Amino acid sequence: VMWTFGICILFALTQQIIEDPASYDEEMIYFFGGMVPTMYTLYSSMTGGMDWMTAADLLSKISPVMAMLFCAYIAFAILCVLNIVTGVFVDQANSILRADADNMVMEEMNQ
Repeated sequence: VMWTFGICILFALTQQIIEDPASYDEEMIYFFGGMVPTMYTLYSSMTGGMDWMTAADLLSKISPVMAMLFCAYIAFAILCVLNIVTGVFVDQANSILRADADNMVMEEMNQ
């Protein structure tokens, strides 16, 4: 998912620079100047390493659609991560509950 969004952002940024070379600034190149900086920006935005609004504001200079896509990426990534983390905790709680029930049955059988 991150790779796909990174490609879309780089494509839009490249098209913008080709059409209007004076339209980009150093900050945009710093955050989206290649695949590695773009992936780092996407990861940092998703995990709270940087404010995602900063990246969205930069992308809105390219196109409002890019800012909307970025916001969709953030929403999707955060919801997926939250669901995975919640699933891990629920699964762990269920396994503890099963083990506890098994121990209770064993104790009853031993008495």
